Amino acid sequence: EDFKAIKAESSVGAVRIMSIHKSKGLEFPVVVLADCAKSFNEQGLYDPILVHSELGFGAKVRDIERGIQYPSLERQAVEARTRRESVSEELRILYVALTRAKEKLILTASSARLNAKLEKWARFAGMERLPDYAMGAVREPLAWILTPLLRHPAAGVLRERIRAVVPLDVNA
Repeated sequence: EDFKAIKAESSVGAVRIMSIHKSKGLEFPVVVLADCAKSFNEQGLYDPILVHSELGFGAKVRDIERGIQYPSLERQAVEARTRRESVSEELRILYVALTRAKEKLILTASSARLNAKLEKWARFAGMERLPDYAMGAVREPLAWILTPLLRHPAAGVLRERIRAVVPLDVNA
């Protein structure tokens, strides 16, 4: 059965649930951005053959005699470029989501490994200058939000709350 959007008679007091893509160009008093600890979608990077519009094909190579499979140099190049472009697009979408709220932005996140992730992001945040590679390895929106937030001088309250769970080495 097709599900159709439920429209309220009046927009006053109504709750609208929509994708980030549908929210582009709109603003709301309160925005809830859920599941910020979910990893970016990289499912397509595991395919045996990757295709890029500029770089062409990149395939895995099979060594039948040794019974192994490994990525060719071309595949490694296509995978690296595709991953970089994919993360860039995810960040553009995240920017749209974060800028829809006029008054209040509520973020939710849940992860079994949150303490370990917080510790890693706190190390990044504690660096005087982030190395170029640091954020390139990050695969979830929460890290892109928390790392610069932890670096901000006004984030003392947040750092103290996190210290209650994970001892951080971040300047207060």
